Amino acid sequence: MRIVWGQGFENDLIEASRLNGASETRTFFRIGLPLVTTGLTTLGLRSFVGARNNLFWPLIVVSDERLYPLTLGLAIWNSAGTVTGCNPLYTVISRGGLISILPLVLAFIFSGRYWRSGLTVGATKG
Repeated sequence: MRIVWGQGFENDLIEASRLNGASETRTFFRIGLPLVTTGLTTLGLRSFVGARNNLFWPLIVVSDERLYPLTLGLAIWNSAGTVTGCNPLYTVISRGGLISILPLVLAFIFSGRYWRSGLTVGATKG
């Protein structure tokens, strides 16, 4: 089984690994996977942010209000305070907003080196 990729520099990298005696599996893990790590990381971060910011899906699926995600609970608190004519508890809502973005910040910090790395990182000697 041979890996067939595009006609660009990827082909040169695959041919060089074959000349050095690397198997197809080793070629994939040492050259192919590092080349797509940036794209996979970006896709993962976008999916994570999209799932965290989704308000409508948990509203439909979750029937118990105690199980709502923090972002949905904050939105309901804010709208409930506005609808009833009372002032919403902005300090509590602001603190909840800061707590709710901590997982996003941590995800960007820990995946930053993969996210910012160049597309040819697999072509260099490590």
